Amino acid sequence: MEYERTYFQGKGAVITGAASGIGLALCEELLICGAAFITLIDYDAQNLNIQIQRLKKMYPDKVKGIHCDVTQESAVQNAITQSIAFCDQLDLLINCAGAGFSSKFTVEPEGLNPDNPFMAKVADNASWKSAFDLNFYGALYGCRAALPPMIAQGQGQIVNIISGIAFSPMAYQSQYAATKAALCALTLSLRSEYQSEGIRFNAATPGTTATSIFKGAENIPDGAQMPRQSAQRILEGISRNDRLILGDDGDIDGAKQCFMPGAMGKILDQVFLQYARKRRRGILTFLLDPLENNPEIDVAEFEQLQEIRNEDDAHQIIEKTQAYISSKQASQMNPADYVGKHTLITGGASGIGLILAELLLSVGAIVVLADHNSKNLICEVKRLSALYPHTVSGIFCDLAVEAQVDAMVAEAQDRINGRLDLLINTVDVGQLHFFSDTPRARAIQKKHPGMKALDNTDWERIFSINFYGTLYCCRAALPIMTAQKTGQIINMISNTAFWNLPFQSSDSATEAALLLFTLALRYEYWETGVKICAATSEMMETSIYDGKISEILKSPIEIAKAVLDGALKNERIIYANDSEMLKAMVAYHPVMASSLDEQLTHLAEMRRYHDLLYDELDSK
Repeated sequence: MEYERTYFQGKGAVITGAASGIGLALCEELLICGAAFITLIDYDAQNLNIQIQRLKKMYPDKVKGIHCDVTQESAVQNAITQSIAFCDQLDLLINCAGAGFSSKFTVEPEGLNPDNPFMAKVADNASWKSAFDLNFYGALYGCRAALPPMIAQGQGQIVNIISGIAFSPMAYQSQYAATKAALCALTLSLRSEYQSEGIRFNAATPGTTATSIFKGAENIPDGAQMPRQSAQRILEGISRNDRLILGDDGDIDGAKQCFMPGAMGKILDQVFLQYARKRRRGILTFLLDPLENNPEIDVAEFEQLQEIRNEDDAHQIIEKTQAYISSKQASQMNPADYVGKHTLITGGASGIGLILAELLLSVGAIVVLADHNSKNLICEVKRLSALYPHTVSGIFCDLAVEAQVDAMVAEAQDRINGRLDLLINTVDVGQLHFFSDTPRARAIQKKHPGMKALDNTDWERIFSINFYGTLYCCRAALPIMTAQKTGQIINMISNTAFWNLPFQSSDSATEAALLLFTLALRYEYWETGVKICAATSEMMETSIYDGKISEILKSPIEIAKAVLDGALKNERIIYANDSEMLKAMVAYHPVMASSLDEQLTHLAEMRRYHDLLYDELDSK
């Protein structure tokens, strides 16, 4: 593969996960390109030493190996410090350390199967922590350690290796999907946040590659490329400063269509359901059988969306997307479909959760509200009980504490006659913040005193609310619903799940993790009778904004109606309004990359120097 090899001449690079697979291939290819120094970081000390000794025979004085556990921040910081001491410069950091994780989300309904790698174990809290520590926090620590020296020298580039699963969810890999989606969103948020400081950020998928992640040659999917091919494709994208570097044609198609609605969404349901069925039989493949004829799919609509997917002009993509959205009929919720529905809503005492509760009560549903704000909860339950006697109650619950979630779901089930037809998770928290404590951040903080750089405690808190709280609710509710052989879960997300904004890296990462987690579960549980979907809620007048920009926010009532209408249609992602759909359809499309970079970098500058706390990019 031909690419601009001179771009890498004389550069000092650090690569994690560098002793094998794609990481090692990247090291070797960079040395061929004329890199001045490369530090190889890896957890496998024995293999690292073998590779260093081999490379030193060909490139004496150009390579250094550092044994490091990237899940430990102090170890990562020390490794970066040692690397700079070795090469006296840090031009390029590639965070390649990571692993694929396969497991069931719950034991139900069919139990575990030790002979099937996708169903041999259940994803417990310890394995969730391991997945995020390695696939997400390891890269976050690398970014945090590398930024100060790069900013001090006025330039640098950080590349985070993700996976196509960051936007193409697979059943029985909810951990892998969530962690890689979080890393992708983090990277793209930081890209616009640090562009003006001379730092480039790129997210890169390696494509389907024959590495040890597949645990044996017999498990390597058909059509997989060799690590060197993946490395060359990644380096080509790095040299061009691609926003999202896509490692093979499958990832390109995935990025173009991942969040498309309507008929394309139904086709994607068929695709990922087919993968789920194969994995249930222990088959790892990315080859598809012919799709079944689905009479629900509007062929004309599919062709319209396919034309948008295949368009190679950014202006035409926007025009065609807007034309598609304009042609869609307005949501028409049928109230009769929710009569008698036994419903649990988290975050139900305020915001969109409260609006959904009131709407459902008005059409005859039986609703339990769960919330951590006991004052609001008592007040709203009292008010709603006067309007809808004997159909509403409230339970105090801190969703960050799993024991409280388990008790809350059990009590809610008891209160609504032993059934749970509908669970709606609405809780999230968002704030503007800096990723790293830099001189510019401290200067901006004087103008925006409410902004700060997040530490690990902050990240843990935001993940506990935006991601783990919903995970715990799903884990508690799914055994009930699978036993019933019916039920529905709606996980509310923010548009930052795909519209990864500057100074909102934590919101982007946690919401992206939640979106891909939700979609992975959708296919894992599809054939149990449980429907699972994600829904956007747009910017609306809720307490998340503390009244700062309420004058530009929309009433949530129409959004609530759109959410419930989309749930009835079992849409994979329910877009509450046109602007959300537009953003989702173009967010990862490679043809739109330059336009998105321009707009989001402009937004970053506006947020630095003006009190612009929202996104005004729809008209551009």
